[in-house]
Amino acid sequence: MVDGAYANPEDGIYLRGGSSKSPIVTVVQTGMDGTQIDGMAVDPDTQAHLPVTEMGLERDGFRGNGLAINVIMGTEEAGWARIYLTAIPSALIR
Repeated sequence: MVDGAYANPEDGIYLRGGSSKSPIVTVVQTGMDGTQIDGMAVDPDTQAHLPVTEMGLERDGFRGNGLAINVIMGTEEAGWARIYLTAIPSALIR
């Protein structure tokens, strides 16, 4: 901590199925390669992969086995943002 603030915070969306002994699965986390979420998240000029900078759950984003999230990926030169919907494996939902 620096002056009461975290120096290098990492935010993310994580899932854990069943009990507290189940492993935690990272859905998305700041700094991760954006192409892991969307293969088109690249800088059009350099073709560099854009890092995840922000994310959030959509309203009613986790229902049944569906998860809807929004993710922003980018740098000062290029950016990419979308809403993504995926099915969560039944093994994580108990």
